Amino acid sequence: MKIKVNGMKIQWRDRRTNLEKEIDSVLEEMAKLEKNSEEYTNLLSSLDKLCSASGKSKDKKTEVPWVAIITGSVALLQTIMILNHEQLNVITSKAGSMARGRV
Repeated sequence: MKIKVNGMKIQWRDRRTNLEKEIDSVLEEMAKLEKNSEEYTNLLSSLDKLCSASGKSKDKKTEVPWVAIITGSVALLQTIMILNHEQLNVITSKAGSMARGRV
């Protein structure tokens, strides 16, 4: 694939597979057609076959890593609790030594 930028030719390798290129070409053709035409429905069935062959679905959903989120939240909560305890413990230990010194 070649592109001209400021008069310079830039060339890079297209790392897509032939199947991905075919899916893209079908999508480009579908964008040009009306959605209620017969040719559009034929291309839609072709797209469905191509997507199933590549292992991709048209409506790809991303999975949220709940285990990592919960583990990180618990670790953060523990850190905050430990720091808060250390801060309060230092204050009470100083207050106790000051109270014993005056009695």
